[in-house]
Amino acid sequence: MIEGPSTPAQISAIEAALNSAIQDGSLSQSQVDQSVMRILMMKIKYGIIKQAAPQNLGQALK
Repeated sequence: MIEGPSTPAQISAIEAALNSAIQDGSLSQSQVDQSVMRILMMKIKYGIIKQAAPQNLGQALK
């Protein structure tokens, strides 16, 4: 099973890398938003998280 970061240091490193990639243009905010939405939708599909009201889902991501 592939898992994500599990320590505060790992999370900080990933956040810094994402911010850097967005700043230098190698990754767009739109790509990040699409990826987050895809991950959340899969988690909803498999019951890992409960579905938010659709009108609130976009707001929750901001």
